[in-house]
Amino acid sequence: MAIINLSGDKDKLAEYQFGLTCEKAIMSVPVSVIKKNEPMAFQFAFDTLLSILWDNVSVNQKFAVGQIPMIREAVFTRYYFLTIDEVAYVLKNLIIGKYKKEYNKLDLETIMNAFEIYDTSERMEWLDKRNHNEKIEALKLQESFKGVSAEFSSEMVAKISKENNLKTVDSEKEKEKEFKKALQKWIESRKKD
Repeated sequence: MAIINLSGDKDKLAEYQFGLTCEKAIMSVPVSVIKKNEPMAFQFAFDTLLSILWDNVSVNQKFAVGQIPMIREAVFTRYYFLTIDEVAYVLKNLIIGKYKKEYNKLDLETIMNAFEIYDTSERMEWLDKRNHNEKIEALKLQESFKGVSAEFSSEMVAKISKENNLKTVDSEKEKEKEFKKALQKWIESRKKD
């Protein structure tokens, strides 16, 4: 929520904004949460970010300052799931020219195109990478428990078989059959208690 806190000081906000990376921006608070809980702070922060954009992009055709509320709502309506830092990050990238400046203009279409480029490329690439890394970590964790689980299962089968005087068998089908018998016996014995 640094952007909300810094929106009263354009210099500090710009410094924060230009230090953002995609990864850092994604980990912030979604604009939908801010708008719901602090609507005035959301509006002020968003409008400040748009005015920084307006002040720092040199093109022949710019949106009028009076269009800021319309642009804010258009971006929010389509990209409500983004974080406030992601909004700042996209607007920063517009300022530095990362997204193509079409026809020497800065209007709603140009801004929405920048958000579309960010959402469908950079953001998705980062989220895919993060999800892939999380999946690998989950598989590693699962693998680390695989041996423990197999040992535990065989110990349980042996214990249940011994408690119920079941014969020891070699084939997997027979083991499963004997285990089911033992389990059923155990369940029935617990019902009696």
